[in-house]
Amino acid sequence: MREKVITRAVGGYLAAWTAITHTEQRRDSEVAALRAQIDTVITRAASESANHEDAQAIAAAAVRVHVQTDEELADLLQITVKRARQLVAGSRATKSEQLRRRPTSKKTDPTSPPTKTVSASRNLLEDTTSDASTGPVPSPVEAARLDTSADG
Repeated sequence: MREKVITRAVGGYLAAWTAITHTEQRRDSEVAALRAQIDTVITRAASESANHEDAQAIAAAAVRVHVQTDEELADLLQITVKRARQLVAGSRATKSEQLRRRPTSKKTDPTSPPTKTVSASRNLLEDTTSDASTGPVPSPVEAARLDTSADG
């Protein structure tokens, strides 16, 4: 009788130990899946925020063209002068990165018309073609500059 009680108790103990092990494994799997979801959300949000920050930088650069100082820009956007300067610098960095990512072709087709180019020293769009519609689609930074240069 005593052995049966001990055997059943040990069996119950081992069953509980197995259940604990399975519960912990399931918990660890669920936590890992949730962490992966969290990482995905964080990465997506960071990417979206970076895109929005690029848009802010482009907008700030477009405004900066029409004001005298970084202080005026900061006042208009209701931000600090430091942030205004960061945005303007960020628009330059965004433009540089887009230009670096753009595939370069060393071959020039003599039959194709020249296209618009950006002067890095002045950050102004220079028209070197009579028909800009045949050129490449401008980047967002170039488009913002086109918009602001058309305003006079």
